[in-house]
Amino acid sequence: MKLRSKVRLWIVNIFRGILALTLLSSGLVKLLDPLGMVYKLQAYAEHWAFSIDDLWLKIAAVALGIIELQLGAYLLLGIRRRTSAWLVFLMMLAFLGVSIYLFLDGDISDCGCFGAAIEVSSGETLLKNVVLSCMSLYIVCFPNRMRRLVTERNQGMATIYVFCYGLVVSLYSLHYLPLVTFTDYREGEDWEAQYNTGSFPAREGIINLAVYNSSGEDVTSELLSDSSKTFILTLHNVFEADDSSTDRINNLYDFAIDNGYRFIALTSEAVNYGNWIDRTGASYECLYADADVLKAMVRSNPGLLLLQNGTLVGKWGTNNLPDIEEIPSSLTPISTNEYMTWARIILLLIVPMLLLIILDGVWIGQKYRGHKLRMRELLKGEAKADANEQK
Repeated sequence: MKLRSKVRLWIVNIFRGILALTLLSSGLVKLLDPLGMVYKLQAYAEHWAFSIDDLWLKIAAVALGIIELQLGAYLLLGIRRRTSAWLVFLMMLAFLGVSIYLFLDGDISDCGCFGAAIEVSSGETLLKNVVLSCMSLYIVCFPNRMRRLVTERNQGMATIYVFCYGLVVSLYSLHYLPLVTFTDYREGEDWEAQYNTGSFPAREGIINLAVYNSSGEDVTSELLSDSSKTFILTLHNVFEADDSSTDRINNLYDFAIDNGYRFIALTSEAVNYGNWIDRTGASYECLYADADVLKAMVRSNPGLLLLQNGTLVGKWGTNNLPDIEEIPSSLTPISTNEYMTWARIILLLIVPMLLLIILDGVWIGQKYRGHKLRMRELLKGEAKADANEQK
């Protein structure tokens, strides 16, 4: 019986660790790139013929990411064990139901479980959710077997920190650009070399990039091989494009013309581009590409890219467009160290929780020491009382 209890304890905590890491990673990528998750939700809405405002989709993407991050942290720290076990189980059942539908329907190839970071096929998603659902069911049966790392007195601090962390990361990524680029269009990479030769590390999106002019001719190779510096204003949806930065965009266009740069708009909607001209007075040339490609290039509508000799040297969202004096410093190709970026993001999440565990352990130690001293004093007092009675 004792051996069975130990085995059960190990199984529960192994399952708890797997579920915690899955939920933490899934929630984190959604919060780092909320618009990527919004586009996944839009695909679901269009598939089921729902009409949902983008604002609600953004709220849903952020809320789902925060919930997953919170539940992952609960399992990792072993707090709110019964509640978190049941919530994770119900969430996994919901995901399992969706994955069964996707597997049988076959119209949506990627479930969006990990946002735009990892594409998972419907069959792989189904298998994953079956396994995770079984694990969560086992934990529901034995929630108190999860080892608690933070006492009930201090578990609220973990809840508050994880919520604030998720909210700040998601709002920053929505207002500016994602802290980590999950798509193929990363800064500092030579698009021309990858497009022409598929050189390592080849990005599938760049290799399949297709840009057309108003006559329907493919001008991708010409655009990427252009030795001049080229600004690309992306407009994946003309009617929904934010025109609040029109003056800054027009100033950048004037700067480009004065300095011999090229400035083009890249949109998916040839017939609707006139709407953007009417709203902004745009006088730059327009080329055309697939809307999904434009969404992947930059998570903003409009967004701005700067190419130099086929290499992406700058990327900005509508809320952080560069000032003219910042342009020269942007012409050096950026070599983004994704490992360092990821290290900072993860450390900002994990280190405060580790500190909480340590401080909670110190508090328990002091409480235990105080209790031990009180018991010792109590025993001494009782011993003195007994001695006095005997006299």
